[in-house]
Parts: sequence; C-alpha cells; structure tokens
Amino acid sequence: MADYWKSQDRKFCDFCKCWIADNKPSIEFHEGGKKHKENVAKRLKEMHRNSAKSAKMNKKFEKSIETMEKAAMAAYKKDVEENSLLDITAKEIIENKHKTNDQLSNVSLIPNEMSIATPGVNLRQKETQLPELPNVRLHPNQMSVATPRVNLRQKKSQLPEHVYPYGPWQTVEIKSAEDIDLELPKKQIQVSQPIRSEPFKQKAFAEKTITKISADSSDDDDALTIFKKRKFGNRNIRGRFNDD
Repeated sequence: MADYWKSQDRKFCDFCKCWIADNKPSIEFHEGGKKHKENVAKRLKEMHRNSAKSAKMNKKFEKSIETMEKAAMAAYKKDVEENSLLDITAKEIIENKHKTNDQLSNVSLIPNEMSIATPGVNLRQKETQLPELPNVRLHPNQMSVATPRVNLRQKKSQLPEHVYPYGPWQTVEIKSAEDIDLELPKKQIQVSQPIRSEPFKQKAFAEKTITKISADSSDDDDALTIFKKRKFGNRNIRGRFNDD
C-alpha cells in the first residue's frame, strides 16, 4: 500500500485557549512557559474569589432563612397560646361530624322517605325475603331518632369570642382642618386702571387717473430694426482654399 499523509494529533489548552501538538516534549515546553503559568495563576485567583463570594452568599441566605423561621415560630406560638380554645372546639366539631357520617352510611335514603337495608345481602335473597320481613320506612321527621342531630346554635353559643392577636379594629374618623387666624397684616393690592388707547386712523388712498396716452407707448408703430456688422480687424484668420 502507498504511504499517505496523516495529520498530527493536537491538544487544546484550557488556560491559554490555544491548540498545541499532542506529544510529550511540546506539552512540557508549553506548560513550562511564562504565559501558561500566568494564566494558571489567574484562573486559580478567579476560582478562589468566586468560591469566597458563593460562600458569603450562602451564609447570608442561611441567616435570612433562620430569621424567617424564628419569626414564623414565634408568631405561631403566639397564635396557639391565644387561640387554644378555638383549636379544641374545632377538633370536637370534626369528631362529631365523623360520627354522624358513619351513622348515615348504614342508612339508604329515598326522596321524602328513608328505608333501612341490611348490608351484605344478595339481591335474590332480598326478593325471597321481602314478603316475610317487614320493610321499615321512616319519615324525614323521624330522622332525629336514627341520627342524632347536632344543634349548631348551642355550639355557636359555647364557642368563645374570637380574640384578635394584634388588637381590635378601630374606626378612623377624618377630622376637618380648622382655619387658624394667624393675625397677619393684610396686603393692600393696588389695582391699575386700564389705559385707553386712541382709535386707529385709517389712511385714505386716492385713485390715480390717466388723462392722456403718449404715442411712444403704442404698439402699432413699426420700429426700424438695425443689424450692426461685426468687424474682425487685422487678425490672422485662416483663409479658404479653392481647389478649383
């Protein structure tokens, strides 16, 4: 096979942003140069500076988060201490609601009527057992016997009044500003009288009248036209040659 040209491998220097030959002597020569060492030192300084800045920013961020968490916890503790009774009553209402839901789940409702069904019974068994077992139907007025209702008015009367943690609202009245007499000396304002100007005199323009027309201005007279002959003088003028 014939020999062919092959390009030499190259390596990119990230510090100097340039390409060098990818062999040991050229790499050692480039890394031992002054410019490469200066670029490496500059990159290390930038990395140290950026790391210090990022560390400061992280510390500030952590401190701000800590202060926010402390303020939130303090406000939460204050609200819990002042509204502890409300939390207890809310828990009681939720428990009573769960109890009523459990009782209503065993009862099947029909519009204007309610029938109690035995759970876990097949439909075919129901059809056979219907004539034997009496179907119990309850009127909506008798719902209070099956499901005890919770009187909301009594609960509302038992609830304590809401306590505002930052104080009650205050109505703000806008007071009208009173005029205060400072007993200052009054200024005498002199009113200047208007100056009357004289009426404008209009100029009278007289019309020019022509009594006689001269004969020189008429266009009917034929004027003589005179042509002046140009004199060349004794200039050297090329003459005309007659070949005849």
